[in-house]
This record gives sequence, structure tokens and C-alpha cells, in this order.
Amino acid sequence: MKAGLRSQFCGNKRERSRIHHVGLDGWVPVLRMLLVAEMRRSVFWLMFAGGFGLLLGCKDPESIASYRIEKSRSGLGQFDQVRPAPAGDTTTDVVDAAEQGVDRMVVAIANRPEATWYFKITGPVDLVTSTEPQWRVFLEQVRFSAEGNPEWDVPEGWSVGATAPMRFATLVIQREPELELRVSRLGPNQDSLSNVNRWRKQLQLSDTTAADLNLGEIENPAGSMELFDEEGRFQSSRMTAPFAGGNVTRPPVRQPPSGSAKLVVPDGWEEGRTSSIVKARLLKTDGDQSAQISVTELPAAANRWLPNAQRWAGEIGMDESVEELEALTREATVDGLPGKRIRLVNPTDEGARATIGLMVVQGDAAWFFKLTGDRDLVKKSEEDFDAFLRSYRFEMPRP
Repeated sequence: MKAGLRSQFCGNKRERSRIHHVGLDGWVPVLRMLLVAEMRRSVFWLMFAGGFGLLLGCKDPESIASYRIEKSRSGLGQFDQVRPAPAGDTTTDVVDAAEQGVDRMVVAIANRPEATWYFKITGPVDLVTSTEPQWRVFLEQVRFSAEGNPEWDVPEGWSVGATAPMRFATLVIQREPELELRVSRLGPNQDSLSNVNRWRKQLQLSDTTAADLNLGEIENPAGSMELFDEEGRFQSSRMTAPFAGGNVTRPPVRQPPSGSAKLVVPDGWEEGRTSSIVKARLLKTDGDQSAQISVTELPAAANRWLPNAQRWAGEIGMDESVEELEALTREATVDGLPGKRIRLVNPTDEGARATIGLMVVQGDAAWFFKLTGDRDLVKKSEEDFDAFLRSYRFEMPRP
């Protein structure tokens, strides 16, 4: 039927001319009515468009072809996979460092008759741990008014942060790099298990059960607080553009096979909290300064030296170029395994920090040994760190 119509209207020039004139005669009454209604311009364009469309309709229709494009070439893969980085792309290296970072989330829960209060800290594990003496003392000294609201004295070096919806207060523990303590309130008698699993999901950890629910405790004169304290890779629930920088979706935690080790704790150091990722942690305080030694195990395939060195420099407020970081890197060994070592000392006076980091690879696991904390105490503790490294022995088969 379509072919017949096309033949009828597009057969030859004479036929098209005849149809065209018939069409114009048919429009005369309409044109007169429109002219009376002062719509001459509209009629002109309508006639022009109709004639032009008729001429276009006489062209042979183009056939529609369909093609099958591989997903890897279609651009859809951007939504569910990370494209490989070009060789030598140091910008991508910075993103990889963020993806592979380990975070620590601490939530103190104050169950009060009138409300349940939450004091939440989330950030890189080294940063949260290095400031633990400060925020732990703060939580131990929080008071509650007669109205049931928490009260406190802002610790030295902290500041009051910006307000936010559904948040009672924000306290800035440290600005460079940023670390906040966020205070929020919900009704009384909250379900602890549901909240714990929500926080575990943010860290990309599997759900736990009521039988396995294991919360710590913070002593407080107003009543003990429950303490959620876990490590993983934090994924914010905020909605942002899929490819926006600064809010990178991190891959799920994939743990390498755990191994044991022998080590010697230097004098003046205390053993701190460990996890499936952080195999050893030693803490030391000297007056108002603190430092820690940590041993972390991560998959070797996803961890490279330079991105981690860049991240360590950023954590203590240093902005070194790739060339400067490479110049600071030295060869080193732990238990006979070759690796790399870097000494990062922030030269600024205010809030100056330092990190000495070392990486070795054993099988499919990358091991990171770090001494980090306040600059002066880190410098005093370098000999302790070296002694610790000399004492460390991997208790697992060699590859």
C-alpha cells in the first residue's frame, strides 16, 4: 500500500504538478478565511512546509540497518567496570590510592531515656587511630543536660563545624586532612543490630547477626556508651555523579590469606587494636604527642608503591611531586624480603606530622609497615621502628 501511494504521488513531474495545483485550489477558501483572521504569514509558511515535505517524500526511503556492538566498545562498561589506566598516568594513580585505602568507623552510642545519641567518626584508619587519644577522652567526658542534650567543652585544636540536616552538631577534629565527629539523635530504644549492619554496609562489610554482635564500651559518668569500631572501605551513601572525582566507589574488601608473624614490642610502646587487615599496631604517647607503628596486609595485585607514597604524603599535609617522592624512596628489607622505604617529614611548624613507610611483597600480599604521628615523636622513635622491623618474622611459607 505504501508503494502504491508513493507511486501515485511521486510518479512523474506532470502528475506532481497536477496534484500540486489541485492542492492549491483546495486551500483557497481556507486562505481567504485565514486572511480575514489576519493570519497570512502562518498560511504562507504552512504552504511552504507542505510543499517542501511533499518533495522530500519523493526520495527513496533509506533502509534501516541494525548492528550489534560489544559492550566493551559501547561505553556502557563505564557503569560497571573501571577502564585500565594508560601507562604512566599518575592522575589515575591517585584515584587508585583512594580506592585501596582502608577506613575506620567509630560510633559511640549513648542510650538515654529520652533519645539515642550517636557520636560518629569516619576516616582513613591511620588518621582515626592517631587521633584516638583525643576523641576517646572527649567521649569519656561528654555530659548531658537536664533536657537530655549532650554538652561538652570543645577540646584544644578542635573547632565547631557547619550545621547539616538531621545533625545535632559537627566538631572538626582536624582540618588537614579533614576529620569530623558528627553528633546526631534518634528516638529511644533503637535497634542496635539494624544500625550496626547499616554501618557495616557503608564499610562494604557483610551483615552480622544478633548472636555475633560485639560492641565495645566507652566509660562515661552519665552511663557507659556502646562502641561500634570497624575497618573497611567506606562508601558514602550520598548521590553524586557516577564519574565525579573525590567520591570514588571502592571495590569490595578482598582479604588475602591471613598469616601470623613474630615481632618484638619496643620499650615504651603498647599494643593497640588489630583487625583482619591491620595485623599489628603499637601505640606510644609522650606528653601531648602520639605515634603509632602499624603492619597492614593488602592484595599485592591492587597495591603499588607510588600511589601509597602519595597518599601517605597527603595524610600529613605534604604535596610532593612524583619526582620528589621517587628521590625520597630507598631500598629496604623486612625478614629478607626486598622492598621500598620513604621518610616523609612535614616541614611546617603548625600541626606538623611525619610518616616513615615501607612496603614489601610476599606472594600475593603486599605488607605495609608504617611509623606515623606527631613529627617530633616520630623522629625520636625511628630507632624503635628500625628495631621493630629487624625483629619482624613472617610465619608462613615463602613463595
